[in-house]
Amino acid sequence: MLFRFKSYYLFLIVCCFLILQISACKVQRIKQKSSEVRKTSLSEGSASDSVLNAVLQKLKENSLDFNYLALRYKTNYSDEEINQQFSANIRIKRDSIIWISLTGAMGFEGARLAVTQDSFFLLNKLTKEYTAKPISYLSQIVPLNTNLQMLQNLLLAQPIELAGSSHRFYHTDSFDVIKQQTPKLQQTTTIHQQNYTSTEIMLADQHIKQDLQLTFGNYKNIGEKHFPFESEIKVNRGLQKINIKMELVRYTLNEPLVFPFEVNEHYKQK
Repeated sequence: MLFRFKSYYLFLIVCCFLILQISACKVQRIKQKSSEVRKTSLSEGSASDSVLNAVLQKLKENSLDFNYLALRYKTNYSDEEINQQFSANIRIKRDSIIWISLTGAMGFEGARLAVTQDSFFLLNKLTKEYTAKPISYLSQIVPLNTNLQMLQNLLLAQPIELAGSSHRFYHTDSFDVIKQQTPKLQQTTTIHQQNYTSTEIMLADQHIKQDLQLTFGNYKNIGEKHFPFESEIKVNRGLQKINIKMELVRYTLNEPLVFPFEVNEHYKQK
């Protein structure tokens, strides 16, 4: 059975706002009592910024290092109307291109997406439509100045960079929690102190009722670095609720990849 177009459309928007991951297993949530948290307020230019920068640097150093990366996920998408399963194939050439193909249970490819440093491409094989836009087009869909680096960071369970943000730092026995805020967006990153990996990234729009929560779990080694084999994305947009669960079932590291994106004459450009 073919996917309904709505699920692909919403899923691709979420890809642009974050980009995927988790399994059918439920990721355990982090619960913290306020009495367990020691709060330290950080202001830009203060000595405490060195603590924040040190934590973010350790997180970056433990991130997967690669030139080429291919990921295949078993994926479940659900909202108020539908619940569907499919495969998501992601290919990345670092700092150059992110390529995504969505395939149904019978092996039928329904959509293909590519993001480069300056462009966004979408091939909808269900409606025979093709979209090619400058990368700035994504900022009309998501409440950020979206770019390739931001999407690449989130794929690697790394927080996005928020220029000019204010900071707050929370410390517990097991976790560091960093809150970064701009007039438009708040980002909360929870980091496990033992191996400096992200367990949760929360993005909340300050102007409209919209937030996005990513949780990461079941970290395993790829090469010499930790990588989440289970993740979950939850999107809240007013009354609309979207949930994406994914399980990493296959990967290749630093093997040359191709990024096909042929468009034939039967497709209509939007």
